[in-house]
Amino acid sequence: MKLDSILLYFYLNFVFKINQVFIFYEQILNKNETIVKAKPLSCVRQFLQSFLAMNLLNLKAM
Repeated sequence: MKLDSILLYFYLNFVFKINQVFIFYEQILNKNETIVKAKPLSCVRQFLQSFLAMNLLNLKAM
């Protein structure tokens, strides 16, 4: 169970970094449209990061 949570954490971090690079390149091409696309991604990212942080704290407590 601990290994699954750790692997999920690293996988999601990797996906978030890819999203950030994609958003950065899109901003160079199309500034107006990308601002709209970046906001929902950042909201989802913040939610998942807070969820993962709580899970990691629970793992440390075990």
